[in-house]
Amino acid sequence: MSSIRYMHSAKCRPIWASVSAALVAGFLLTGASILGVPITHAQARGVPGPYVPPETDSSEFAKLAREGIRQFVAGQYQAAIENFSRAIKLEPDNALAYYHRGISYQRLRAQAEALSDFTVAIEKGPPNDFAYLNRGAVRAKLGLLLEAESDFNAALKIDPTRPDTYYNRSLLFLKTNRIQMAIDDITTGIGLNPKDAKAYYLRANALEMLHRHDEVRRDLDEALRLDPTFAPARRLLDSLNHK
Repeated sequence: MSSIRYMHSAKCRPIWASVSAALVAGFLLTGASILGVPITHAQARGVPGPYVPPETDSSEFAKLAREGIRQFVAGQYQAAIENFSRAIKLEPDNALAYYHRGISYQRLRAQAEALSDFTVAIEKGPPNDFAYLNRGAVRAKLGLLLEAESDFNAALKIDPTRPDTYYNRSLLFLKTNRIQMAIDDITTGIGLNPKDAKAYYLRANALEMLHRHDEVRRDLDEALRLDPTFAPARRLLDSLNHK
C-alpha cells in the first residue's frame, strides 16, 4: 500500500454484503470505502501537498504521523491513537491529525471520542468531506439522524462526485422511510461508478421495499454480471424467483 494513496485499499472497499432483508437494521456500514480512510492533504480540498509526511521529513511530528498511519493500516488502532495524540500535542492545529485519530477511534467503536475528533477536524479546516461523512456516520449510530443528514449534505457540497457519500446518505433515507430519495441517491452513485456490483445490490434492496420486482431483478442481474461470485445478490434473486 502506498504511503500516499489509501483510497483504493482492499481493506477500505465497501462491504454492502451485510445489507439484505435487514438492510435498515444494519444502517451505516463502517466498512464503506469512504468511512475510516486515511487521507492526504491533496484529497482534502484546498490544501496542497501530501498530508502523510515524506520519509525525508525527519521532524518528530512527521515520524509520529507516519507511524500512526502505518499502525492504522495494520489494524493497531490503539497504538495509532497514541501516536496521533502525541502528534497533536506537537501541532494542536493540525486538522487532519484529529481526523486520523478520529477514524482510529471509529474502528474501536469509541463513538464519542470519534465524534469529538471529527468535529475538531471540521472546525480547524480545511474543508474535508471525509470528516463530515465520518461524523455523519457516527451521529447516525448515536441516533442523531438530523445532524447526520446535515453532515452528509455538507460532504456532498464539498465533493459531489464520491459515490459512497450518496450510498451512505441513502441508508439514512431508508432508515427514515424516504425510500424513493434513497433510490435516487443510489442511482446517482451508480451513475458516477457504474461498475460497482454492490451498489446495484443496495438499490435492489431499496426497490424491493416498494415491491418493484422487475427493477429488482434487473439490478440483481447486473450485480451478478459484474460479480458472478456475489452470493447475497444470488440469494436475493433466488428468493424472488421462488415467490
